Amino acid sequence: MITKSKATKPPVIRKGQTQPYHKSTLAETDERIELARTLLSNGATRYTLHKAMREQYGVVWQTAERYMRRARELLLLEAGKDKAEARSDAIGFYTRQLMNVEASVMERIKARTRLDEIFGIDAPRRQEVSGPEGGHIKVEHKVKEGFDFEAYSKLCDSFFGPAPTNGAGEPVHPPRTNGTSGVILGANGN
Repeated sequence: MITKSKATKPPVIRKGQTQPYHKSTLAETDERIELARTLLSNGATRYTLHKAMREQYGVVWQTAERYMRRARELLLLEAGKDKAEARSDAIGFYTRQLMNVEASVMERIKARTRLDEIFGIDAPRRQEVSGPEGGHIKVEHKVKEGFDFEAYSKLCDSFFGPAPTNGAGEPVHPPRTNGTSGVILGANGN
């Protein structure tokens, strides 16, 4: 029995996608993770890695993030450290960089920024938007307050024709009432 390999299958465009989808083989995935590992080892930024993955393999940013995550896990395994140890090493490195009198001002600022990121000092801040001089923002309502049932009825009649009657001018399906309270069913959304 002859079967097609994944490499010979035509790419598929799935619902909601604009480009053909091609599932990478294990060898292709390993190659992509290795590229991500190399770029991360060389200090590439997230943007650089996303751009390289997109240009070389045509992957979206979510896939590039997945390759980056797997590459980071490999780097930690190669170093023989867990996440806590790697974090403490980074803190030690950047602290030494801050204390180094021979380091340039830019190197010290970058080390401080990186430490702030590690410790979460630059947490999201709350921002409020206000109108002129701190007042309320004016909102213009462009929707009519009331509903024009007459116009709606005429519109429906023009599309669907007049509602059928039973010959006595009453609708074929008159509104039903609740036997106990006299409330017209369907009139209030029930």
